[in-house]
Amino acid sequence: MCDGGGGGDFGGWGGNNYGNGGGGKMPWWVPLIFTSCFSVIALIVGVITLASSISKQSWAEATGTVIGINTPCSRSVPIAYSATVEYEVDGQIYQYSDSCSLLKPTVGNESRVLYDPNEPSDGASGTFVGLWLVPIIAGVSIIVCGVGICTVQKRRKTRIPRVE
Repeated sequence: MCDGGGGGDFGGWGGNNYGNGGGGKMPWWVPLIFTSCFSVIALIVGVITLASSISKQSWAEATGTVIGINTPCSRSVPIAYSATVEYEVDGQIYQYSDSCSLLKPTVGNESRVLYDPNEPSDGASGTFVGLWLVPIIAGVSIIVCGVGICTVQKRRKTRIPRVE
């Protein structure tokens, strides 16, 4: 027979009942680890997409036309759509598939296209959302995670010690 044993902040048999419906409090380090990992991922994604968006600012611009809708864009988000956009550079016609969006594009609509002047087949959406949405979301996520980490640390330092 087990009597519940030692206690402590690391779960186990200490009577804290982590994860089994016993109503015990989560250890302070669990949200810190999750928040820190999410912050690192958001930072990596944000830096990569920001660098990509900044580099595309020097690309040439063309007006493209939506010629097709790819649906579903992904299995995890069956309501997301991707447009196939056609654009012309020096008499040559190129196509690219836009990134996923919850807004369904309309075939025939015009779209701003940015393309690499050295490689015109490398096209990308020239819209604000296409260029800046992911870096903005990543930046906001990092700020929210930073506030969360600071809050956890502050609460941990001001917590009243247990008397046993």
